Amino acid sequence: MEAIGKYENAIIDFGKALELRSGNSAAYFQRGNVFHQLKRHLEAIEDYNKALELNPKLIQALLKRGLAYRSSGKIKDLTEFVRL
Repeated sequence: MEAIGKYENAIIDFGKALELRSGNSAAYFQRGNVFHQLKRHLEAIEDYNKALELNPKLIQALLKRGLAYRSSGKIKDLTEFVRL
């Protein structure tokens, strides 16, 4: 239970960082990781999308977004983002 509280605090802290600097792709990526750990996959996907919008070369966000889609059961929705 204590770990969940730390994750929730991290979400709040990343949110504060984004209020100060909304173009911080790393903060979106890291908050997405926290959402993913909490199994809040749709929120993770939103943050990974924003991180990629701000920094298209952030390959880790692309990979993690795929994992979040798979975990959410919405893997077929990922095809809209995959470009071959």
